[in-house]
Amino acid sequence: MMPIMGIVSRHNEYDADKMGSELGGSAGAIELANALRKTGK
Repeated sequence: MMPIMGIVSRHNEYDADKMGSELGGSAGAIELANALRKTGK
């Protein structure tokens, strides 16, 4: 059950990131991308 919940959770996170970048305009998308790169390291 846990792998399925992980997939669903990841899908929801991607959707939230997409919506956040759209709400912030092009500058918001760049800032979001930079923040995600920093947290991924």
